[in-house]
Formats: sequence, C-alpha cells, structure tokens
Amino acid sequence: MAGISDMFTKKTSGGDLSPEVADATFLGTLRSEFDEPTHLEEPFRKILSGYNDLLEKYLEGEIDGHAFGDGMKDLIWVDGTGASWSIGASSGRWYRRGAGETRWVATPPDAVAIS
Repeated sequence: MAGISDMFTKKTSGGDLSPEVADATFLGTLRSEFDEPTHLEEPFRKILSGYNDLLEKYLEGEIDGHAFGDGMKDLIWVDGTGASWSIGASSGRWYRRGAGETRWVATPPDAVAIS
C-alpha cells in the first residue's frame, strides 16, 4: 500500500520547464481563493491550524507520511447535526460527511449552516 507521501507528492520531470520549476515538488491540487471561507468558526480554525502544523513538519522532514496520516486522524470535528468535518490531506480542501453517511463531500465550512 502506498504511503501518504506517495499519494500526494509529485516530482515534476524536466521537459520544457525552467530549471527552477523542473525539480519542484508539488502537493495535491492547486488551491484558489474559492476554497477558503471568508470567516472560520473556532473548530475550523483549530483543524486548519493543526493541518498547517502537520504539513509544515512533513515538508521539513520532521515527520514521515505515516505520522502525517496519523495526525490527520485527530483533525476531525463533529458539529451539532452529527456531520463530520476535516481537511483533505492531499488537497487541503474542506470535506464534510453527513451524519450516518459514509462519503466525504468537498464542502467549504461557510456553505452550510454550522450548529
């Protein structure tokens, strides 16, 4: 089974890219301003802060992919409706899983009423 680092780290390969871009490492997909809500409630700020801390440690080589994945398991919040919220490890996007559901759906926190 591939580790977390294998799932979302991609090295570019030369080609027609400039030398500084040819050996760059990219994580997941590019994010845009539309991925970020304008205001985050406290539980979401804590998850985002934890995610950023883990990502920084991973990128600096302080933790490996397994430790990153284990740390992500702690970054889930269950709201008053029973829905679970987290950030995608490879995409950095917000995901929501409704109470009793099994599928995570990309959903910015400000897209639904938070209880």
